[in-house]
Amino acid sequence: MKNINNKNFDTALDSNAKDSQIITELAFLEGVNPFVNKFMSEGCIQSCEYMSGKNRESIRSFEEAIRKELKNNPESPDENLLDDMQDKILEKEEQIAEWLASRDVIVKQIMITYPDWTPRTKQGVKKGKTKAEKAASVKAAIARVSK
Repeated sequence: MKNINNKNFDTALDSNAKDSQIITELAFLEGVNPFVNKFMSEGCIQSCEYMSGKNRESIRSFEEAIRKELKNNPESPDENLLDDMQDKILEKEEQIAEWLASRDVIVKQIMITYPDWTPRTKQGVKKGKTKAEKAASVKAAIARVSK
């Protein structure tokens, strides 16, 4: 991924393209077998789901670290560790939101281009908890353990 911020990139698609790391639309090549476009899009969707799943796993490990710290030191847990784990959880939640937003853009574009297409993926679009709901659940877990 070096030169990701290179201003002289060639999109080969249109001169109005802006260099960005946020997916806002997907353009399919014309004159190509639709299977190729669908196959590439499916791969992108699966990658987005894989990465959001990996981030969920990371969140679970951070939550486990919080529970372990609270279990081992109920009277005086390491506040720095708890704050660090909470920050990491929030960061991973933001990354999940970015991956799912990218996935939604890809799904929307392929559904517009190929209305008969249905995604063949392991998981559908899952509505996760909001940041506030997740923060509340972590605080509730902390309260339960510290009782």
